Amino acid sequence: MENTSDIILSTLTALGTMGSAIAASYAVKQTIKQRKIAITPQLVINNFPVRSKEIYDNSYHSFPISIEYFMQHKPEIINVGSGVALNTTITVEFDFLSKMLYFAENEFKLNGKYNFLFEDLSTPQEYKKKFLLNGMGTRLLKEAETTFNLGYIPPQNNNDNKVSINLSMFYIETLVNELLFLNKLNNKTIDVIDGPLFKLSYNDIDGNEYKTHYKSKLNIYDTRKSTNKIAFAGMLEFEADKHRWTQRRLQRIRKSYADFMEEHDYNKNK
Repeated sequence: MENTSDIILSTLTALGTMGSAIAASYAVKQTIKQRKIAITPQLVINNFPVRSKEIYDNSYHSFPISIEYFMQHKPEIINVGSGVALNTTITVEFDFLSKMLYFAENEFKLNGKYNFLFEDLSTPQEYKKKFLLNGMGTRLLKEAETTFNLGYIPPQNNNDNKVSINLSMFYIETLVNELLFLNKLNNKTIDVIDGPLFKLSYNDIDGNEYKTHYKSKLNIYDTRKSTNKIAFAGMLEFEADKHRWTQRRLQRIRKSYADFMEEHDYNKNK
């Protein structure tokens, strides 16, 4: 009888110890999870309004956007996560060259009096695109920065923590002119065109790196036409690249599986 009692007591003690160990393990995992959440930044780019001046619809326009308006309306990046974002860098990808070629090939279809000529002055050593535009009675140097180092971005608690991206007007000017050409050449209203790709890279306080890609599109909500002029009003909208997120998840799953197999590969020790 005593042996039976001892066995029961030992079993209960073992179960109690096991339960305590499980509870402790769960508590540790929860603490780690909570810390990870607490230090994880998450950067997003706010949509921002785009409004052109009333411009002639039969030629490339060098200054379709009001400088004053553009200075007051720029894309803003905010940190909606719980942790600070460090070493924040944004790389903007946009195929200016193909757009310039498109304008050059189609300018005469809009207006036989003008030629659109350009020279690509961009170099790999510079983090910017540079084009010399001429052929419309003037010569203009247009530049667009492609890399922005924003550094430290705290979590979003109030409007003071919004960080403006000093995006060049040349991006928006190119999009507006593309809309002008598409509307005129197709003889119909075009509402949406693709914009630049924004690649975000940043770290949390533990040094973990995060990468997010945002595709953009210019969505026009109001197109106003007169006899020979046109004006646009819309929004440059941003959307996270879902395909890239899927690929990242797959990579993490594969890595976790590989780590598990490595840890439990008993054959290698035989």
